[in-house]
Amino acid sequence: MAAFLCALVLVSNLILCGCATEKPADAGPAPGSGIAEYAQLAKDASKNVRASLVALDRFAGSAGHNSESDLAAFSRAVQDLQVKSQTVRAHAQAMEARGDAYFANWETNLARVKDVQVRELAERHHEELQQSFQRIKSDTQQGRGVFKVYLAGLRGLRVTVEKDPASLGSESTTELIKKAREQGEQVEKQLDAILAELRGMAAMLKLSKSQTGL
Repeated sequence: MAAFLCALVLVSNLILCGCATEKPADAGPAPGSGIAEYAQLAKDASKNVRASLVALDRFAGSAGHNSESDLAAFSRAVQDLQVKSQTVRAHAQAMEARGDAYFANWETNLARVKDVQVRELAERHHEELQQSFQRIKSDTQQGRGVFKVYLAGLRGLRVTVEKDPASLGSESTTELIKKAREQGEQVEKQLDAILAELRGMAAMLKLSKSQTGL
């Protein structure tokens, strides 16, 4: 869900170092720690979106039956998705302003990397890494738009059925459910694309799974 909203995170944080933990100046960034952090955010986001889709399917399948418990579970899933998206959006907004600044100050930032192999590989793949970052930004922008539509669709569906429980089996509500599912699956695709880019970055820097979680 929300992790794709963070895709503009500073590349030096994502690729070469961590962004959350302060370290002694002479320790240098831990290679892959930023990728690992971001990958976990993306995985958590995907898990949250998947949970909302499962709740949506169960809710849709309750048409013609006692759907009160399914509606309650669906409402909780929508609320949970909304709360978590707000938390990550705040995180993203605090970090995105620094994103492109990394490549604008490439030599200075690269010099901070203490791991010689990672530094040399980053220099060698400078252009590819920058292109990958731009694709992550593009996927983020697309994903953000789709997610907003998805969440709005879920909210609208919840309000519609709460007002008139009998409408769950109607053609118009069935169409709302279909559209919401398509939008949720599109969000998942955007998250998968971001994870694929992160894997590509990790491969360029020869970072192991233990370093990145990918």
